[in-house]
Amino acid sequence: MAANESTEDVLVEEQSFSWYRPKQWYPVRLGQVLHARYEVLLKLGYGSVSTSWLCRDMEYVALKVYMTGHRQARNEVKVMQHLNSLSSDHPGSGLVRKMLDTFEIQGEVGRHVCLVQEPLSVSLREVRNIAGGQVPSEILKPILYGLLLGLDYLHSVTGVVHTDLHEANIMLSVDDESYWDEMIELERQCPSPCKIVDGRHIYSSADLEMPDEPGNAIICDFGDAHYGPGPFEIDVMPDLYRAREIILGIAWDAKIDIWAFALMVWDLVEGNISSRNGCQVEMRPAQRIWPR
Repeated sequence: MAANESTEDVLVEEQSFSWYRPKQWYPVRLGQVLHARYEVLLKLGYGSVSTSWLCRDMEYVALKVYMTGHRQARNEVKVMQHLNSLSSDHPGSGLVRKMLDTFEIQGEVGRHVCLVQEPLSVSLREVRNIAGGQVPSEILKPILYGLLLGLDYLHSVTGVVHTDLHEANIMLSVDDESYWDEMIELERQCPSPCKIVDGRHIYSSADLEMPDEPGNAIICDFGDAHYGPGPFEIDVMPDLYRAREIILGIAWDAKIDIWAFALMVWDLVEGNISSRNGCQVEMRPAQRIWPR
C-alpha cells in the first residue's frame, strides 16, 4: 500500500505520548509477515503502551504489539490464559475478548509481547461520536445488557476484575467478514497517512466505519485486570472513572467495575463526563489526604 509522508514536526498517534521512545515501540510495517504467519494489512489503533493491527493468516485477526518491557504485556497474557483455561456456558462468556495466540518478537532494545485476538470494529466512544455525543437509548439498551452479562461472567465465574472499564475499551464485534474486505479496499484506495522518521514508519490508524449490522459489544483490554482472592489494594482505574475506594486508598474488589460501568453509562447518555467542573481537582486532594 502506498504511504503519504507527513512533516517531521507533526506528532502522529503513539508519538504524542510524553513517554514515547522510538526504540521501545516495534516498527510494524504494512505488508510485513510476523511470526511467519500474520500478514499486516492496516493499522487498527494504538494505546498508551501498544499498537493494534489487522492481519491475515487463514482468517482476519487483530494483532496487539506491546512496547518492550511493559508490565501490562505480561499481565494481559496471564489474564488471557486464565480466561482461556475456563469452560463455561454463562451467557456472558462470549462477550469478553479472548486470546487466540501469543508470541514475542525481537525489537531494537528488547522483546515485544504480541497478542492475537478477534478483530473488532468501532468502540463505544466512536459510536457516541457518530451519534453526535449522546447514544440513543434504543441503541444503548441492548449494548448495556450485554455488558452486564459480560461483567457478571468476569466477576462470578472467572474472578477477574477489569479495573479499566471505559467506552474506549468496549468494542463492537463484526459478524460479516466482508466488512474487513471493504475496509482493506478503502485503505488501498485512500491510504492512511504515514510519517517516516529515520527509516521508521509511523502509520495513522485506518478510519473504520460502523458495520451495517454490528454484532455484540465486547469487553476488551485486560492489561490492568486482576484476578484471585481479593480484596486488592493496588492503585488502579483512570482518574475520571475512579471509585471511592481507589480515591481513598482503601481495599477494593469487583464492585469498582460496577462503579465505572455506571459512570460510563452516564457518559454515553448525557455526554462527556470529563466536562464536569472540578472533577479532577476534587479527586487529587483526596489522594493526598488519604495516603495508601
